[in-house]
Amino acid sequence: MSVIVKKYIGLIKSFTEGGISAAEFEKSYLAMFKNETSVLSEEEYQILDRLFSSVDLFCEDESIRDEDDLDEEKLLSDAESAVLKLEKLSGN
Repeated sequence: MSVIVKKYIGLIKSFTEGGISAAEFEKSYLAMFKNETSVLSEEEYQILDRLFSSVDLFCEDESIRDEDDLDEEKLLSDAESAVLKLEKLSGN
């Protein structure tokens, strides 16, 4: 597993294991992914890009969330799925 993927897995697990809030994860993940300059495999990129889309659709404020937005539960589910796929991809 590349150092880059380990960095993403570490951040994602911080969220899925309750170390950081959904809002903190949203801010950190969006910044990390948007500023990524390292080369990822096509499979790694696809997994992380799908999660980026989920993070981008996350809306913490229930009063303004619409039908296309994700709540914390769905974001958590998508993040857990991404970690499993990244770990499977790397053979862990």
